[in-house]
Amino acid sequence: LSAAVDPARLGADIACVLAALDLHDVTLVGHSLGGIASLSFVAGVPDVAARRLRALVLLSSTGTARFVSHVTSMHAVVAPLERIAYKVVPRWVPTPVRVAVKPKAIGRGVMRLAFGRGADRTDVAVTEHMFSHTAHSTVRHLFGGLLDWHLLDDLDEVAVPTLIVCGSRDLITPLPLSRHLHARLHGSELF
Repeated sequence: LSAAVDPARLGADIACVLAALDLHDVTLVGHSLGGIASLSFVAGVPDVAARRLRALVLLSSTGTARFVSHVTSMHAVVAPLERIAYKVVPRWVPTPVRVAVKPKAIGRGVMRLAFGRGADRTDVAVTEHMFSHTAHSTVRHLFGGLLDWHLLDDLDEVAVPTLIVCGSRDLITPLPLSRHLHARLHGSELF
């Protein structure tokens, strides 16, 4: 990748897909990073979102990565996982092998945080597989683009009915973040 994969770019991608397919009256549902991308879309081009969307649903998402008052910031989650990944793979292993293995170690750590107790092992395995088979450079660019993003101050013009859903035990995007998002998105509902 030549540029960071940041939320603005992901939001622009959603706008391009909706325009290319000439979709209207859409209920856009985004989970986690998909919610961040969806929120970036509606905040970035609120007039386009209002014309194309019927509703927006954000599941386990947030409007900011600036979790200064929260323990679970993206940086607090990602940095230790990367340190663990680099420790798991010895330095004497050839670089191409280390690069291939590191996302697997990071993926296992993320999966442990993302899935609660009692999660279906198949769901965890499928998600871990997808994460571990994503190029390491893509993962690094993605997390780099997410570490300091903030949209809470850019939501005043969003006119799309929005439902925000958050689990009470969510460790990565805890309930206080959903409450902040709900307070900033006028007319939204929090479930």
